[in-house]
Amino acid sequence: MLAQQGFDIGITWHSDEEGAKDTAREVVSHGVRAEIVQLDLGNLPEGAQALEKLIQRLGRIDVLVNNAGAMTKAPFLDMAFDECARFLPLMSMVHFYARKLLPARW
Repeated sequence: MLAQQGFDIGITWHSDEEGAKDTAREVVSHGVRAEIVQLDLGNLPEGAQALEKLIQRLGRIDVLVNNAGAMTKAPFLDMAFDECARFLPLMSMVHFYARKLLPARW
């Protein structure tokens, strides 16, 4: 775990605030800081603001673990167009935003 190695941890959450708080408590138990911000990847410009909050609170980002994503219960070949149009950009653009936002801070 990164916290055990002395890293402060920024945690984002979309719908599971309690899970984020539980994770933060685990991080803090290792003697480092944990900061939590809500992030809705369906509104990617807001994502930039969430990451800015983490950078302001933590100072910088040394390691980025991107575990964000979305899922659907329908098999890909059975997905309706509108569901696919919402799902695919989200899965690809999150990586673009992370790449564009963070390297300038390193």
